[in-house]
Amino acid sequence: MEPIRILNLFTNMNRGGAETVVMNYYRHIDRSRVQFDFMVHREKRGTFEDEIESLGGKVFRMPPIKITTLQRYKENLKEFFTQHKEYRIIHGHMSELGAFAYKAAKDAGIPIRICHAHNTRMETDRKTLFRLYLIWLCKKHITHRFSCGKNAARWFYGDQNQEEIVIMNNAVDSKTFRFDATKSQQIKKELGIEDKLAIGHIGRFNTQKNHEFIIEIFKEIHDIDNQTVLLLAGEGELQERIKQKVKMLGIENSVMFLGMRNDIESLINGFDVFLLDRKSVV
Repeated sequence: MEPIRILNLFTNMNRGGAETVVMNYYRHIDRSRVQFDFMVHREKRGTFEDEIESLGGKVFRMPPIKITTLQRYKENLKEFFTQHKEYRIIHGHMSELGAFAYKAAKDAGIPIRICHAHNTRMETDRKTLFRLYLIWLCKKHITHRFSCGKNAARWFYGDQNQEEIVIMNNAVDSKTFRFDATKSQQIKKELGIEDKLAIGHIGRFNTQKNHEFIIEIFKEIHDIDNQTVLLLAGEGELQERIKQKVKMLGIENSVMFLGMRNDIESLINGFDVFLLDRKSVV
């Protein structure tokens, strides 16, 4: 018997939070019964794509979602679901940007259309009204509501019918994050911070992770103890803005931008403190 194939919707399959969580599930499911495929919206291959293909999954590329090419994107979705009748389930992890795929899947007769909320807020800008419209459109075309936590559920779906929402708390294999003193010394030596108190954060540079507040907290700590260092792992659209703020506060010699890492399980051993803005907790 062929496995049930579920099409997961993502912007890309790099090492973001939602991407990592889904990969954790993917590695542990019985893939003889259920197989994950992925629709992504970037031309450049993501860091997880080799592993996806090694596990039997397929990766389908769509163009980035832009206002100027929106009509063509809708046509691409229609063509895709016409050609791929094997999908009876789609599972979206793109917040409001999944609205177009949900509608196309509904028009194609796909019976199960899952939206999965991973965030608790969005940045207010000139696109806000359009994004709120897309959230409304999502709710109109989905059949199942998933969320990584209660706060994310309320933000995306509203206060009504909360009992219908499936809460899937993000799961990790805790054994891989056990503290290792040898690795801790090795990481600190590699980073040249053996004599420092290392405060660390892992997360994409976007509004939800609130790096600006993290930087302000660290500045207060550093003013008290200048033998502290802040380690920031991740990339994102707000990274340059955060670098400018670090420079403005005069702490650029004590903040390290580590970029995208594929060794988080080891890196975290080098943290003496893990710092997370509580507003980011879902």
